[in-house]
Amino acid sequence: MTLVAWRNKKTGSVCLSRFSFVCALIFFVFFSGFLFFSSTGRAEAPLSIGLYTWAPYTGTDLPGSGFATEVIQEGMKRAGYETVVRPAPWSRVLKQVEQGSVDIIPGLWFAEERLDIIAYGPVLAFNSLVLITRKDAARKVEAISDLAGLVVGVGRDYAYPEEFLAAGNFKRDESIDLETNIRKLVDGRIDATIGDAFVASYTNRQILKNDVPLHYSSKPVEIKNLYIGISRQRADYQIILDKFEEKLREMWLDGTYKAIIKRHGLE
Repeated sequence: MTLVAWRNKKTGSVCLSRFSFVCALIFFVFFSGFLFFSSTGRAEAPLSIGLYTWAPYTGTDLPGSGFATEVIQEGMKRAGYETVVRPAPWSRVLKQVEQGSVDIIPGLWFAEERLDIIAYGPVLAFNSLVLITRKDAARKVEAISDLAGLVVGVGRDYAYPEEFLAAGNFKRDESIDLETNIRKLVDGRIDATIGDAFVASYTNRQILKNDVPLHYSSKPVEIKNLYIGISRQRADYQIILDKFEEKLREMWLDGTYKAIIKRHGLE
């Protein structure tokens, strides 16, 4: 900006025109505000959450967009971050996080091959992975060995246990998510599937409203931690995770976490 000035003949001092002074004042206020917002992070765009369907943990039709999403939004709010949800299928959310167009995955299992693209934060919950069949099925399935010769529904890009991934005694039928696999199981298009016991039960009862009883293996194939994940494309991903973890502990202590659990029927 060029400031117009002149020298006062009586005092010898340099003076600014009123117009130039106003321009300089506006510039100062704008620049000061820019520094303030940059230092506080409040001027940044909201953190985007990739919202896939996995009720009751995540989903567009759930209260608070699901348990995991609500926990993350509350924690981020306390940490000073605004959030916005962006619905998409699970595999697309993974791709968006890899590209950096989405910042947060609200709930995922650990997979070492994703460490280059995802930074894992604190544990949000625990998932009991079980084998699922119809109760009227001819064969009782309690272990992976019992799947021999069966058609088993699997989710695309799901981080299943190594034992299950390595097994070659059954045929895999891939779908976009567990809900689709439950539909196929109920309709008789597959013989079995694998997934979190609570998610499967919730899906069959609350979403599909089916009268077909399901059987869940008495012993879990694996107990998995459910994490928050943040794209490593963000330079500040570790700062965000550290702040969120601090606020998550706060939510544990003040009863907020327990209240969210109760609100989503996860007690």
